Amino acid sequence: MSEWLTYREAAAKVGRSRRALQRWRRRGMPMRIDDRGRKIVHEVVLYAWYRKNLQSWPAHQAKMRRIMRDTPTDTRA
Repeated sequence: MSEWLTYREAAAKVGRSRRALQRWRRRGMPMRIDDRGRKIVHEVVLYAWYRKNLQSWPAHQAKMRRIMRDTPTDTRA
């Protein structure tokens, strides 16, 4: 079940800082203001932005290249 999360809750879910979410918002991540004046983001949108940013992160790219290099290509015994 997807839900609306405050920036603090969203940052904790993806292991990033609130500042990272603020950067994503400035780059176009959709968000809303709730009735209490807090900035909120939908969980599905949050995970989509996280995946997009993770794939473009150089450290993650290097890790994936290392994993792919260490994976055997021939699985026949």
